[in-house]
Amino acid sequence: MGYPTPTECRKFTDDEDIMLLRQVNAERPFEARQGEITKAGTSVARALNEHADFRRPGFDYKKAQHRFGILIESHRSFNRDSSKASDINEGYGGKLQLLDELLSAVDDTNSDERDRLVQTVVVSQRSELEGSIIREEALSTLGKRKSSENDKDGGSTNTSRFAKLAAAIQEDTKADLEFREAELEFRKYQYERDIEEREKDSEAARGQAHLQHEDLTAMLNILQKKYDK
Repeated sequence: MGYPTPTECRKFTDDEDIMLLRQVNAERPFEARQGEITKAGTSVARALNEHADFRRPGFDYKKAQHRFGILIESHRSFNRDSSKASDINEGYGGKLQLLDELLSAVDDTNSDERDRLVQTVVVSQRSELEGSIIREEALSTLGKRKSSENDKDGGSTNTSRFAKLAAAIQEDTKADLEFREAELEFRKYQYERDIEEREKDSEAARGQAHLQHEDLTAMLNILQKKYDK
C-alpha cells in the first residue's frame, strides 16, 4: 500500500478554503438536478485546478465535495460569535461570510427537497384515492341504472337494494378518503419530526466529538510540558 504524498497530507489553508467556497458559491452544485450533481461538482474541481494559486494536484469532485462538507458541518456546529472579535483578520471574516451564505443556501435546498418528496407522496396518495372514488361512483351509477330498469319491470325490491348499496359505497368511500388524508398528514408530521431529530442528534454528536478533541489536546499539552521539564 502506497503512502500519501505531501500534498495529500497538507492541510487546507484559509486561502484554499476561500477559493473553494467562492467557486461553489458561483456554481451551486448542491442545487443541481439529480443526475447533474457530479457534473456540476466536477466543474468546480476543474476550475480550481486551473487556478494558479490552488496547488493541490489530483483535486477532483469527490475531494471538493468532502472538503466542502467538512467546512459546512463545522460551521453549522460551532459558535460563530468569534467572527465579531477584533483580532479576526479580513480573510477569515470573508470565509465566515461565505460559509454563512452557503450554509443558508444548502439548508434551503435540503428543505425544498424534503417538501418536494412529501408533496410527491401526498399527490400520489390523493390520485389513488380519487381513482377509487371514480370507480365507486361508476358502481353507484351502474346500480342506479339497474334500479331504473328494475322499476320499469316492476322490480321495486331490487331498486331499494341497489340504492342502499350505492349509498353505503359512497359513505364508505368518503370515510376512507377522510381517514387516509388524516393518515397522510400524520405521516408528513412524523417525517418532518424524524428529520429534525436526526439533525439534532448529528449536531450533538459533532459537539461531543469536539469536546473530546479539546480534552485530548489539553492532555497532550500537559504531557508535553512534563516531558519538556
